[in-house]
Amino acid sequence: MRRTLGILSITLAILLAYPFAYQRIPFFKENFTSFNLLNGLMDKKDVKKLVSAPFSIKTNDFFAFHDSESVEMPSSQLSESEETLIDSSQGEPNEIELNLPPSPPVDTSKIYTLLFRFFQSLEKAEKGEGQARIFYFGDSMIEGDLITQTIRDNLQKQFGGEGVGWVPVTSIVSGFRGTILHSFSKNIPYYSLIKGKSKLFPFGIQGEVFSIKNDTVTSWVKYSASKIYPKLSNFPSIRFFYHGNSSFSNSTIGVIKTKNESISLPNKNSLNSVWITKEPSKTLLTEFKIQAPIGGYGFSFESKNGVILDNFSLRGSNGSSLLQIPGKIIQEFNEELSPSLIVLQYGLNVAQKDRTNFENYRIQLEKVIKLFQKNCPQSSILVMGVGDKSRKIDGELQTDPCIPYLIEAQKRAAMNCGVAFFSLYDAMGGEGSMIRWVKEEKPALANLDYTHVNGRGAAKLGNIIHKFLINGYQDYKSGAK
Repeated sequence: MRRTLGILSITLAILLAYPFAYQRIPFFKENFTSFNLLNGLMDKKDVKKLVSAPFSIKTNDFFAFHDSESVEMPSSQLSESEETLIDSSQGEPNEIELNLPPSPPVDTSKIYTLLFRFFQSLEKAEKGEGQARIFYFGDSMIEGDLITQTIRDNLQKQFGGEGVGWVPVTSIVSGFRGTILHSFSKNIPYYSLIKGKSKLFPFGIQGEVFSIKNDTVTSWVKYSASKIYPKLSNFPSIRFFYHGNSSFSNSTIGVIKTKNESISLPNKNSLNSVWITKEPSKTLLTEFKIQAPIGGYGFSFESKNGVILDNFSLRGSNGSSLLQIPGKIIQEFNEELSPSLIVLQYGLNVAQKDRTNFENYRIQLEKVIKLFQKNCPQSSILVMGVGDKSRKIDGELQTDPCIPYLIEAQKRAAMNCGVAFFSLYDAMGGEGSMIRWVKEEKPALANLDYTHVNGRGAAKLGNIIHKFLINGYQDYKSGAK
């Protein structure tokens, strides 16, 4: 009897611990399915009814909401990991005062009121009067510049602009990213919202930081322009972003050497940026000759005018981890780069087998939205609802029953914060679309994991998202005057 109870206790402990291990150990994610024993149970008929129920989201509509109050839950009702994120913002950001022209009253029947600030910047970019910059945050669905490269190319063709935008110091996807050729030395330690914190430097805008050290072996990074799109065939101008070292007292901390010159690196104990060049080029090889470590963030390859789209992908992120980026850092990047649109595309790493309660996730997503609303007040914000994801249930492939619940939580977060929402699930075709994209489309548009789109599928989604943005811009042009 005791032996049986012992075995049952051990089994229960393993079942309870598994969801937390699954989120933290890549081997589990790559080889096993996630589940959460603590999620509420529903009758299978109720689940199927919700999955098959038609959504009010249309693929040619945006959604914006305002004058709604978000529902706050006490921290005791949050999971341990979600509670930690709330307390890890590393200080309250300062209030920002910007003289912004008034936006029109939000009208959910008129697309232009949803992303008004972004469409204003697009109009100026179209006239050659500045940048319309997009911060596009996401998980593995956009890594390697998938989806975003298509959106960028389409927008740059119409509104002008050159350059791939943001590229980190090093990258785990440099081997298959086609929009820039990227190599680097192996002596640059990497930290991220998923991989662990640096003891010296805060995370940058992408949720990463790279410790560039004053080693005897020189650290280096090389970039070469890609020919995959005409607008990316050269680097219009290049900036480098990094964090200074508070323990080093000098006002400069060293130089970054290129083929033509050595550029001095200031040592502010905050975000620093230096222009590497303002002249067009096709390659960049940099060597770091520094006297103390710095926290490298990345390089921006950008034109003065037109559309610049920054791909901020982070594999394994659920979006809530963005709360670990200090508000002060977001403010400083906002001052330097001034995005007019912030896109948040997450959800794959939140979807769990049989999970129906995403209330804690909704609360965290609202906190992320508000973090950017506070520190990038000139930006429009667009929440991308998760796409379709399928798995076997009773031996048959079908849309994961958790997906409609997750989409509803994302939609409610957008509604409560007064920002735009768009459903990738419906853009793909709704229930069972992932199965169709894998099995029926020739050639296939998604991978055999029934979770991630492939290059062709990513291009299709990029074109759909671009069309939505242009529809909104056309409404702005006709209705905002």
